Amino acid sequence: MQDFIFSQGIWLGEGKIAFSTSPEFLQFYMKLDISPQTDNLIKAIQTIQIQRIKEETINHFTFMEMTTENFNVMIENEIFGQVSGKGIIKEKMISWQFKGNPVFEGSETYKRLENGEFFLQAEYGMDQYRTLIEGVLWKKSL
Repeated sequence: MQDFIFSQGIWLGEGKIAFSTSPEFLQFYMKLDISPQTDNLIKAIQTIQIQRIKEETINHFTFMEMTTENFNVMIENEIFGQVSGKGIIKEKMISWQFKGNPVFEGSETYKRLENGEFFLQAEYGMDQYRTLIEGVLWKKSL
């Protein structure tokens, strides 16, 4: 797990996204730009482009108070502001969850594949309005 969010670099990804209000799947593309770690803090900018949607979604992540097993995480964007969550680290998996916020709840799980890529599963939303995401991420070559 040390080469995922814990080291500077760019990760690229793609996959499919579904909304509970629609039966169709849309293709998405993602870039995760991870800054160097300073004072037990890691900052990352996630840019998401969804098929047929003009505007990109930009999320700012801050990972903090990291141990070998868990961490705190904050996500911020223009739509819902700042939301704090908790994360866990296992041998071949990293996951974080945002709960208890009246505007935004969800989770992301990244499982390491044998080829070094990560399989992403995420779910966000409130009540009956859910967004389901599945995809693959890989580290961008220099």
